[in-house]
Parts: sequence; C-alpha cells; structure tokens
Amino acid sequence: MAQGLTQAALFDARWMVQSPYVSDDLRDGCWREPRAKAVARRYVQLNSPGLVWCVVVDVDHDDADWAADRADLPEPSWTAINPFNGHAHVAYVLEVPVARSDAARTAPLRYLARVEAGLIDALGGDLAYAGLLTKNPVHHSWMTRWCSDDGVYTLSQLATALGSRLPRQLPRKVERSHGLGRNVTLFNELRTWAYTAIRRHREDGRDDWEAMTQAWAQGINARFPEPLPDNEVADTAHSVAKWVWQHFTEEQFRKIQQARARKPRKATPDVLAGIREDNS
Repeated sequence: MAQGLTQAALFDARWMVQSPYVSDDLRDGCWREPRAKAVARRYVQLNSPGLVWCVVVDVDHDDADWAADRADLPEPSWTAINPFNGHAHVAYVLEVPVARSDAARTAPLRYLARVEAGLIDALGGDLAYAGLLTKNPVHHSWMTRWCSDDGVYTLSQLATALGSRLPRQLPRKVERSHGLGRNVTLFNELRTWAYTAIRRHREDGRDDWEAMTQAWAQGINARFPEPLPDNEVADTAHSVAKWVWQHFTEEQFRKIQQARARKPRKATPDVLAGIREDNS
C-alpha cells in the first residue's frame, strides 16, 4: 500500500497540465477542467501539447496487466486495468520529458516515437489509440498496478530493453503514421514545405506567414488516420513558422545551395555506363 501511495504522489507531481481534457465516458466526448477537478475524472489528459513525460500504450487484451512481463520489458510505472474486461493502459514515466513542438530539436522526439512504436509492438498495443486521454490511475474505476520500484525510465533504458524490437525508422507516409510518429511526420512534412514557401511569402509579413503555416499544418493533420488534437498542431505550426522565419533567410538559402554545389556527387549507374562505353 505504501508503494502505491508513493507512486500516486509521483503521478501527481509529474502531471503538469493545469487544465487538462477529461471525460467520465468517452462516448460523451471530452472537455477541459482545472486539475483540482480533473483528478476525480475517469479519463484525463496526461501530456501537454508541447511536452511528453509519460508514454501510454492501450492494450486491449483480457490479461493486459501481464503484457510487459510476457514481453520481457521493464515493469511499467503503472498499469490502469479495467476490472470488467482486463484491458489496460500501460504507462512508462520518462526521467526527462521530451518536447514535441521544438522545430530546432526533432531528434529526441524521433527517438521517443521509435521507442513508443517498439512498446506498442511488443505489448500488442492498439495502433489506433489517439493518446489524448488515458485511464486516470488514481480513479477508483480502475485497478491500478503500480511499479514496485521508482517507475521512472530513460529513453535509453527502454530502447535497450526493446532490443531488436526497436524500429530503425518510422513510417514516412502520413497515412501510416500513428502515435508520436504523427508529430514527427507533421514536423518533417511542414518544415520541408516551409523551407521553400518562405522565399515566396516572406514579403507578405509575419502574421500572414504564421496563418499560412497553421493552415498547411491542419491540412497535413487531416490526412492522419487519427488526427492530432488541434492545440498540438497549432503549437507545432507556430514553432516551425517562427524558426523558419528567423533562420531561413534568402542569404541562408544561397549558402545552402552553394554548399550543396560544392559536394562531390556520386555518378549514377546510367552515367557510369556511358563512361564505360566512351572508354571502350
């Protein structure tokens, strides 16, 4: 009992969303409430639009509480179990939260998304789980199995435990992206467009550029099988718009083009074949 109380305190200390989305019945939709009220709801939003401190996998098996044991994975920080069907949300708390709306540093997010994808595969998780709401581990509706240790992990620890089950790369197509991979895909698609678009639209002004980037981001999001919440998309679009506006000037573009021109290029098979014919 003491360990459960300790882990519940850890959950409360790490849960940083001040006005999270909540619900008591997912069929009724969700709404925002202050944390003081939200803690009494059956489902809560754990991670903020800009920061991930906990990875949650939705396991729809009747013995989901043993999924991590069967997969030989570290003990979850907690497992919130539906007592009627055995389905559960399996949670791993991160030692260092990862930003998901920082256009300048996408590598940690890509690493986290790969770890999440590996956990989903190893645990037999639901790819369609949107991740916005999770079973509130301190609510009496669920049987919560708390970690016997401190229940906090680094990405490296989780990646090592996954071993060969850690994917080398994420799906590149928007239509195949899921979980945190959607955030990575949104970044990649949006900034690839922005690098070129800024040259045509800088003269329109900063406000128009921001609005255009927001609209383009929403268009990408609409292509995901399970779209990201609007506020996550807005945060990412704002980050990309700001970073590209500040760093991707016409002068910078010319420098990039000049650097590319100086790089030696490998001859293609067609070119090599032509050289061989000329020398024969």
